[in-house]
Amino acid sequence: MPIYEYVCSSCSHEWSDLVPKHDSPFPDCPECEGKEVEKLFSMFASNAKDTSGPSMPASGGHSCGTGGCGCRH
Repeated sequence: MPIYEYVCSSCSHEWSDLVPKHDSPFPDCPECEGKEVEKLFSMFASNAKDTSGPSMPASGGHSCGTGGCGCRH
């Protein structure tokens, strides 16, 4: 099941929820039980290793061109 992220328009509470189908109705806010809920745009995660392209720097990061960002400059 996919995990979707939501925000309540009434109280601004953000949360994640497992959703059985992509066309399921939006859940009520777990904080205020509000019905004005929006789905947030979120990134997906993967545990697959892709060695074909550049990688993102580790937290704390390095500047591009120092070899730490993986851009191969």
